[in-house]
Amino acid sequence: MSRPSKPYCNAMEPLVEQEVQRQISQLPANAIAHVNPADVVAYALNFLPSLYATTEEGWNWQQTRAKRELQGQISEAVCQGLMVVHQSPQRAESRLYSAEDSLFDAQRSLQELALYLGAPNLNWSSLVPTVKRAIFQVNQQALQQSLQQSSRSV
Repeated sequence: MSRPSKPYCNAMEPLVEQEVQRQISQLPANAIAHVNPADVVAYALNFLPSLYATTEEGWNWQQTRAKRELQGQISEAVCQGLMVVHQSPQRAESRLYSAEDSLFDAQRSLQELALYLGAPNLNWSSLVPTVKRAIFQVNQQALQQSLQQSSRSV
């Protein structure tokens, strides 16, 4: 868990954010254009219990408990949120913005990179070494192909 800006945090939020991203990734492209993930997250969180923690141990316990006992409720609340938001998307221009929005966007980008790089356990600490390894592998493959083509033309 990254260090929160407050001495407490709701362990339910990242689980809902992950589920929103998972369900959105399964939608057709034309449906995604009309869905603001933050609206879906807010909707779902309003129908789920808050699971606040003030320690790493408490955070881990709440996360484990939620995954074990509440995953079905989380999926259902997100599904309902997607339907509601898709049917009546927000048109307000004065959205709330915080550093957490940037963090949410960054986390979404990290998840996308994890899929692209075939590294399901990718995190911020392993990002640079994983990208370096991927670039090295691509360069090695290109070099091998170049050598094979050179040997054929000789």
